[in-house]
Amino acid sequence: MTRNVTGWIRWKQRFGGKTAMFNATKVNASRHRTSGLRVGVVLFAAVIVLLPISANAQCSRTWDASGEWEIHQGSGPRATVMRLNLTQSGNALSGTASRGGTSSKVEGEADGDNFRLWFNVANSNELLIYAAQVSASGKLAGETYIGSTKRNRDTWYSDQPLTCGWSPGKSRGNLTSRLSANAPVQPGSAAGYLAKGPILVASQPVFPLPSNPVGWFVLTWDAGPAHPNADVWVKYGNSREKVLVMKQPKGGQQIVLQRGQMYTYVLMDDRLVLATTTFVAY
Repeated sequence: MTRNVTGWIRWKQRFGGKTAMFNATKVNASRHRTSGLRVGVVLFAAVIVLLPISANAQCSRTWDASGEWEIHQGSGPRATVMRLNLTQSGNALSGTASRGGTSSKVEGEADGDNFRLWFNVANSNELLIYAAQVSASGKLAGETYIGSTKRNRDTWYSDQPLTCGWSPGKSRGNLTSRLSANAPVQPGSAAGYLAKGPILVASQPVFPLPSNPVGWFVLTWDAGPAHPNADVWVKYGNSREKVLVMKQPKGGQQIVLQRGQMYTYVLMDDRLVLATTTFVAY
């Protein structure tokens, strides 16, 4: 028994505006499998052509960028690490960004597959922008620049991926696998906790890789009961200007540092210097 099946398969290609025609196929029942394979190949080709241009399987819900995580700016020896601590409401982001012992307020948005953060540039009405596209894996890679003229361009990326599906009242937590920048040092057997007078101690610096120019250390201090209003300051290199690190008389903080940079930390009560520590990280 023989039966004929005729028909047209036609579509318009998106590129070039050409129309492709597939002629009618006469099918013999005795060659059913071969014919079925041909038709299947034709239909598969049609499906491939009609797929969206984007190859990334993106998040159909809002990306979750909350929590404490890090981004890397630049590449090679000049790369730096910035720690973000963000809260999220819908696609709106807000929080802090810390680098080199200083913190700034930051705002942003996770709008579809577009991700942006912005800071106010000091003594200016311009914004420092970090813009990126969210990849299918949730990781970020993009560009940073200043103002509408896009000055001081540089690249940046994230190691930790965003999570597909933001939920109110929840946070991804600390994704850095390290202590929070503001986490207190846990009491232990360190001599600093046994000292009677004011102390200021910097731990050995830690670099993730021997070639990595950016690392971190833990600063521990205790001004003692006689100085309840003490605070910690830092001077970079040979600068005479001090930058406030923490306004509290006792505590500990993990601080990001740059290889080869000289740091001088000062524990003070008003104008009275209680303790100092100076080092160069290698």
